[in-house]
Amino acid sequence: MMLRPLTAVCVLALLAACGEPPTSAPDPDPVDAVELFGVTGDGLASVDRVIVDLLRQWQIPGATLAVARDGRLVVARGYGRNVGDADALVAPDARGRVASLSKPITSAAVLKLVESGVLRLDDAVFGEWLAAPDDPDPRLGDITIDHLLTHRGGWNPFVSLDPMFNPRLIAQARGVPSPPDFDDILAFMAERDLEFSPGTDVQYSNFGYSVLARVIEAASHETYEDFVRREVVGPAGITGMEIGGTLEDERLPGEMRYRGLASEAVLMPSVFDDRPGPVPYPYGGFYLRPMDGHGGWVSSAIDLVRFGLAMDGDAGIPDLLAPEVRGLVDAAPVPLGGGSYGYGWFVSGAEWHHSGRLPGSASRLVIEGDGTVYAMLLNASHPNEGAFLGDVVRTLEAAMDGVSAWPDHDLFDQYPPTPGS
Repeated sequence: MMLRPLTAVCVLALLAACGEPPTSAPDPDPVDAVELFGVTGDGLASVDRVIVDLLRQWQIPGATLAVARDGRLVVARGYGRNVGDADALVAPDARGRVASLSKPITSAAVLKLVESGVLRLDDAVFGEWLAAPDDPDPRLGDITIDHLLTHRGGWNPFVSLDPMFNPRLIAQARGVPSPPDFDDILAFMAERDLEFSPGTDVQYSNFGYSVLARVIEAASHETYEDFVRREVVGPAGITGMEIGGTLEDERLPGEMRYRGLASEAVLMPSVFDDRPGPVPYPYGGFYLRPMDGHGGWVSSAIDLVRFGLAMDGDAGIPDLLAPEVRGLVDAAPVPLGGGSYGYGWFVSGAEWHHSGRLPGSASRLVIEGDGTVYAMLLNASHPNEGAFLGDVVRTLEAAMDGVSAWPDHDLFDQYPPTPGS
């Protein structure tokens, strides 16, 4: 159940500070004025100002923001409206697709199994944990868990294709209904040569993290989702993280509605043979379920912050990993995307961060070295990914840098863990 707003809804027109709403305000266009839902605390109007600028610039209907300081939830905020529902404001604890923020979650699950001694980072993925396919590229047997965690498994989607976004092509090649499950995606990829020898290059691979999800299943004898919910997010007090559905009628309780922008705003051919016809890109233009390990989770921003606090190694929420295992994340990062990538995180000094984007949604989670953890979810995204996500990053950094003093309250009690379905 979503919580009621902690204060009256405020309309932020022309980026004015949030005050009492006018007595007879017209229903605003979310691009021209952005409704605020929740509490930031005194003195944080600068946070709202830069977030609203971002939403207006990119025509994002709605977003959520959560910020924790020293284990306390000091900001819980909803901005704007849900797509296609003029009366539905985005609540601070609304859930959304986290996209590639699923990778830090998968990494944490792998490291839990490393900590318990079930997995080793130098384990061969194929042969030790997953069945080796018939007549594979012989280098497939050289892929280790370490390689997959650091995007060095041998696949380069920029040279060939990203199989996670080509379900109909794979279904046709495999002679199965579309969309195919991950076993068929894996078999399709096993029939292709690797683009480079494992460990010799770094190329961002969604597929590699979904392979890790299958390793987690083999090692834990549970489904990937069940293991993560029990051993990774559950200990952080999180109950509302779930693998999402693809179609609009599969939305989870409290999940935002999504909208594609620019070239992703058009109707797309459905990838579902049993649900044919043109569909909005976020609701049938791809298949979310096999993306589980790299992009399938749905969460609130508040629960993402809970996860970040469990990973940050500071006081407050109990640490998810032992210090020596947590330290593996940034012990030997590899160069990627102009930065450095550890196990499931981009690392920059003491800061860990990751962004995510799917057609119709975007996300960002940051663990800073000074005890600040913050997360943002958006219910639309732009296909100009570099410019769009870069602007999200800069906006959030400006929002954090613009606060001279954080509130001393703790909103976690007012936003208990979102229940699962």
